[in-house]
Amino acid sequence: MSFFKKVFSKVGIGAAKVDTILDRDLYRVGEPIDAIVKIKGGSVEQQIDALYFSMHCNYIGERENSEGEEVDVTRTATIDQFKLGESMLIQPGEEIELAVDMEVPLDAPLTFGRTKVWLKTGLDIKAAVDPGDRDYFQIQPDHMQANVFQALEDLGFQMHEAECEEASRWNSRLPFLQEFEFKPISGPYYRRLDEIEIVFNHGGDHLEVLMEIDRRARGFSGFLAEAMNRDETKTRFTISDEHPGEVLEIIQHIIDDNI
Repeated sequence: MSFFKKVFSKVGIGAAKVDTILDRDLYRVGEPIDAIVKIKGGSVEQQIDALYFSMHCNYIGERENSEGEEVDVTRTATIDQFKLGESMLIQPGEEIELAVDMEVPLDAPLTFGRTKVWLKTGLDIKAAVDPGDRDYFQIQPDHMQANVFQALEDLGFQMHEAECEEASRWNSRLPFLQEFEFKPISGPYYRRLDEIEIVFNHGGDHLEVLMEIDRRARGFSGFLAEAMNRDETKTRFTISDEHPGEVLEIIQHIIDDNI
């Protein structure tokens, strides 16, 4: 019986299990995450060599189909990963609890639109299928990002889409960038702009904002400019601890200078 238990544990049957419990399910970028990891022994004694964690998200990439056309595909990126290398021996049915702390990376995507973020926990057990656990959580903007969103809303823009898209040329450690698309629905830029797209580059104590302003085509010259993609202006600016009203003034000044 003991022999069969050992064999089954190697293929994941009757093996140790792991469950991570996050202190909450909503965080802001840069915030700490406090978690409790519960490990429960299986039907046999097992040596756990390490406890590892990885943070993931989904993003949109492209691939060529059988007809040679580019089609969208959903891919997974690893945002961060680390492991606790302290080994432990867990007895059958034994329960172990560990307190673990980590941090949401500054360049982690916000969970807007279809973007999902999750934490994966695993046990490193030699000659066995590693048990794992997956926990989804939300990432919200910090105060600097929130100030940018609020300023655009106060100027009459509404977020139309938020997407993580593959961007290998982007100067980032991640294979994607997150774009936020805003369309004017009221205010001074209604019927004057098609949309504004922004991308954040978080520096910790400051926030760099890359902005693309898409002007609305007006008349034949505007139509030609739009056809040649000359109706788009790319710019960037940096904010830190400015008051929300000051952020609005900065963005309004930049838009007015580029339309």
